[in-house]
Amino acid sequence: MLVAGTYDETFCDNATIEKFNKYLTENSKDKHISPDTLTAIYLAYAMRLSRKYIVELSEYKGVDLEVAFNIGIPIDHIENNKVKKHSRRYYFMHKL
Repeated sequence: MLVAGTYDETFCDNATIEKFNKYLTENSKDKHISPDTLTAIYLAYAMRLSRKYIVELSEYKGVDLEVAFNIGIPIDHIENNKVKKHSRRYYFMHKL
């Protein structure tokens, strides 16, 4: 909701924004970090953990694996959607 609300006010949820900002403040986190960046960091972390787990499975010992991830965005069905446009641009800029 935070990412979507950044680009389309119909997705904006002020209570979630307040919680996000409160979390950053209370945990001495960079107050300039965007929801987009935090989402990308989390996805990269989850992908890293998943890949590590898969590579360590006994059936893949000694195998050179190339792991690909597909991340679906549930709002993709809305044509000419502002959030969809920004999501794609962000994805291609950062090559998640």
